Amino acid sequence: MERHARYDVDRCLLYVFRTGVAILVVDLSLTSQLLTGDTRPTGLNGRLVNETLTLADAQTLLDLVRRAYTPFFREGNELPHLVVTHARWVRGKGSESTLHEVAKAAEAVAILIKGERERAPPVFDHWREILPEAWHIGAAHGEGRTWRHVVDERMPMLAVVSVGEPGEVDNLKCFEAIRDSDLARLCFADHEGEGSPADPDFLAGFEAAHIYARFRHWGTLYLVSGYAFTQLLAGSKDGERYFAVHMRRHYYQLMLLAQFELASLLAFSSRVSRIIGAHHREVSENQGSEARLQRRMRSLQRDVLEFVHRFRFTGVTNQVQGQELTDLLRRHLRLDAIYSDLKDEIDSANDFLARAAGDREAAAAAQLSGVATFGLAASVATSLLGMNVIFDADTVKGVVRKLGGLGASDEISLPIIFSAQFVVLAAVVSAVFALSSLVVKASRERGGAPAQDARIKRIRRILSWISLGALGAAGTASVVLWRLIARLPPPPV
Repeated sequence: MERHARYDVDRCLLYVFRTGVAILVVDLSLTSQLLTGDTRPTGLNGRLVNETLTLADAQTLLDLVRRAYTPFFREGNELPHLVVTHARWVRGKGSESTLHEVAKAAEAVAILIKGERERAPPVFDHWREILPEAWHIGAAHGEGRTWRHVVDERMPMLAVVSVGEPGEVDNLKCFEAIRDSDLARLCFADHEGEGSPADPDFLAGFEAAHIYARFRHWGTLYLVSGYAFTQLLAGSKDGERYFAVHMRRHYYQLMLLAQFELASLLAFSSRVSRIIGAHHREVSENQGSEARLQRRMRSLQRDVLEFVHRFRFTGVTNQVQGQELTDLLRRHLRLDAIYSDLKDEIDSANDFLARAAGDREAAAAAQLSGVATFGLAASVATSLLGMNVIFDADTVKGVVRKLGGLGASDEISLPIIFSAQFVVLAAVVSAVFALSSLVVKASRERGGAPAQDARIKRIRRILSWISLGALGAAGTASVVLWRLIARLPPPPV
């Protein structure tokens, strides 16, 4: 026996936000009757009879209609479970769209495998039909923007359920007779069933955590689970005229803002992951840079800053009931915790960039230190060589006469003077650069970043080679000087 529900579509809205989030709102209303029959209707016709709508029917309809795609299949059953089997939109009298049938197991698995790379579940065609043609949901298309369904197959739901006996003016007794297990099913949008929908211990604090009962004595309860926000009324004209309208107007805005914040926070978190993933791929391909990562993170932070100060509302009303319902809804959606996680993700990326900037500054300082070390060594050598005591020509001649045993009147040739001066020059340079190498070694032993240590080691190696080169040059010049002195004529006896 097939059962059919005919809804009136009171409004169909598509919200597109600057954070890259879109929310489709479809407002459906159902009368107090269902249609049952043995054949599937070709349209609104068919061999169907009316059937009174029960609370169990309402529970099942709330669970099935909100499904965006098939969650799973039972083994050995080709038909989907916990979803409507077919749907059709009717646009005015005599205007009907295509009858959409839910894919069977084999077809659904093939669609899932095709979209596995994008992790994009196949959203039902009857939901796709009411979106603009240029909107693609799920796997990436060749042209146009692709939108991703960010929640699971159970779309967030705002519901008003009015209970009571037909024709009764006051149904408060019927309202008070509803079992706690049925309240839990309405709260969590679970389909009809016998007994409790969850373990009794799990539901021990259910009323305190999920039920807002400020006006229970007036026949009004609010059931909140985050993804479902349900108003339960004792059926009456006043209740449906005032309370239901209040839910569909004011509290609808509360639910919309909360779901918008949730989707935006998830979108920002996904964007952080994509930025870090792109940087990792670029680094593995030797194309990554901290400057590019920093530009992307700054763009993200600008968008998050705008969202926090313009679109994130932790308090949306001065009315006590609205404040309490907002707090209850936000708590079950874990909005503050998700926002804190997003801040941690951004802070960790910024910490990495700050450390990278510190490493670059340390590297620049090490390079400047290397240049300063060479300059200092050169300036010390120049200062020493500029002293007349060491590099003066008369002083050099006196040393040569002393070494060669010459008299004061003997002439000293220019090659001998130049060779002696070069010996002094090379010796001084070798000594100064050897001392600088020891100073650099001491600074390296104090510790630092690996990259900085490598640069210091390289500077020390260069200083050591210069010192050894100068020492070798001094030795060669000394040999030349000794030979030149040996060729001088012996002093007169």
